[in-house]
Amino acid sequence: DKVSAWFENETVHISVLTQLTKVLKDNVISSISNQADNVIIHPIPYAADEDEFLIIPILLSCIVANAAVKLKANVEIRANIWAATPSVTIKHTTFLTEEGKPVGEEVSYIADEGAFLFEAGEFKRQALTGLIPSYPVGYFRASVKIVHSNNPPAIFFGNMGFCDALASTELQMTKICSTIGNTPVNWKKEFIGTKRKFTDYLPSLDLTPQIKLI
Repeated sequence: DKVSAWFENETVHISVLTQLTKVLKDNVISSISNQADNVIIHPIPYAADEDEFLIIPILLSCIVANAAVKLKANVEIRANIWAATPSVTIKHTTFLTEEGKPVGEEVSYIADEGAFLFEAGEFKRQALTGLIPSYPVGYFRASVKIVHSNNPPAIFFGNMGFCDALASTELQMTKICSTIGNTPVNWKKEFIGTKRKFTDYLPSLDLTPQIKLI
């Protein structure tokens, strides 16, 4: 994959495979500061089966843009652009009565997004939504942390935390059923009509943007 830049008439031109043209342009403008009057992005047609052209092209474009401005020359980088998923660690602790009735739950969710934090706020909102238990509890506490590291920048394949969180919630329910000698199907039937809305557990979550879309 090729990312190229050239500096012409006080304008930086960048030819790149990208899924986020505006975000890429904003980052390039920020990285070159006031060294150019304008930035023009020339998107290259692409097929991104794994959303691999979300993050890495932005980083490479910032590099070639700065080089083109400083050298006043055409600059090109060729690289194998890859996709890496966030490293996620989820821990559920459910408190049950002697009769096997859930009364409380605590969840810890830690996602390592690698070297570049991307949409951390949206990731937290979707993860919190997926962590809501499928059974009513009187006490619920969820902690979602987004951290960065020297790992490759994470790409999401359309999953911004919700799918992993929901899968872990369903797995916890299965573990509970195994412990008390029940089945997930019967367990869910027992709580039909009594499950609290997830907004009861997350009163501080601002859902105004989502409500406007309904």
